[in-house]
Amino acid sequence: MSNDGESGVTASETRADWPKLTVIAFMYMAQTFPAGFAAGLMPTLYREQGLALEKFWLFSLAIIPYWVRWAIAPVVDSYWSPRIGPRRSWFIPCTFIAVLAYMSLALFEPTEAYLFIIVGILFVKSMFTATQEVAIDAYVVDNVTKSERPTAAAMNTVFEAAGQFAALAGLAIVYDRFGWQVAVCVSALLMLVFITPAFFRKERVDKAQLQRAQEAREGGAAALIQPLVRFFRRRDSYIIIPFVLAGGLYTGLMFPMVGPFLIDLGFGVGEIGAMVGTVLLAATVLGSLSSARLVGRLGERRLMFVLMVAIIPATLPVAYLAFTKAAISAPVAILVTFLPFFVLSMFYVTFVNLRLGYASALQAGTDYSIGSAISRIGQTIAAAIGGFIAAWSGWAGFFLVAALFGIGAMWLCWFTHARLQRLIEERNHSEQAGAAPAGIGEPALN
Repeated sequence: MSNDGESGVTASETRADWPKLTVIAFMYMAQTFPAGFAAGLMPTLYREQGLALEKFWLFSLAIIPYWVRWAIAPVVDSYWSPRIGPRRSWFIPCTFIAVLAYMSLALFEPTEAYLFIIVGILFVKSMFTATQEVAIDAYVVDNVTKSERPTAAAMNTVFEAAGQFAALAGLAIVYDRFGWQVAVCVSALLMLVFITPAFFRKERVDKAQLQRAQEAREGGAAALIQPLVRFFRRRDSYIIIPFVLAGGLYTGLMFPMVGPFLIDLGFGVGEIGAMVGTVLLAATVLGSLSSARLVGRLGERRLMFVLMVAIIPATLPVAYLAFTKAAISAPVAILVTFLPFFVLSMFYVTFVNLRLGYASALQAGTDYSIGSAISRIGQTIAAAIGGFIAAWSGWAGFFLVAALFGIGAMWLCWFTHARLQRLIEERNHSEQAGAAPAGIGEPALN
């Protein structure tokens, strides 16, 4: 378990456990293959076939199961096998079921006639990957120490980018050469391959964790609801919720729409997969390294201010390109799309780092999963409105609106950071002391 709640930091806590961090990074990479293929490449395929931008909201339906992560998290925290491990008990079976559900997409070609069936399959698949993600997020919060958080956030972001690169570039080539069925099956199998190391890494289970799970099981439904009530009654949550929602809106708006934008510029699916994959990988690696370094030097609040200043000039080149609709080469398209993704990557790494610090040690899995669910709601809203924004304002307007969403999320973090950190410190102190001051903690439900 993480020792973040202790007052002192031992020498062992300051050394990164690289095998553990690598396994965690692989777990996040595993989740990216199906998600990158479905969220990044599928809208591109449908745009190539002429699907109207106003219908792109349909892809957002597949994200809805992630909204109820907050309801899944207490169950994941409370019901598990001590022999298998609290988190492996969930993400192992969910992975296999999700792989089977995802491979069933191979039965239906990605045409408009099968759009509702494909979205329905993705919806079912998301029910299991949402539970899988709850378990993985809880595993991360349980096992990553405070000193490892910046490294873990950067590694996770880089490995997610590597997964997106493989999903967009590699699978786009597989799709071009071998077709839809092979591409879907390869994506699902890659998910299974990269999460397999976590199947064999034994989890630590301490007495306190066993006791909390036992108390929750004995307490029935009231005990399962209590962590949710506790989160929504804390004062820090009233700052965390709008920031996480705004972060989800910003991060969810850009990614699905870049491929359709490049389709409208005349590029092919294979070219777009390679281009967008390259942009994401380069922007994420450089953004992660830059963010991890600048957080240490400037702190999260100052870094958010720097990103607020940088986001508009980073977005103007791609907005100008969209406005002029000039014929361009692939290298130019890569360069102009790289800049906004670089800023987005720096924001996302800082966003993940902050969210790891928001979770309470008493209910880490629940807190982080509620935050993830709220972020997913933001991403769903972004996916639903992205096509309408592009159709209404044109692609130039779309990218400028996306930048404004980013400024809003960054401003919220900059404006509330000091107060939020004070509330979190008070909350952590009250939890360590075993008594909660008014407005921070709350009595147990009867």
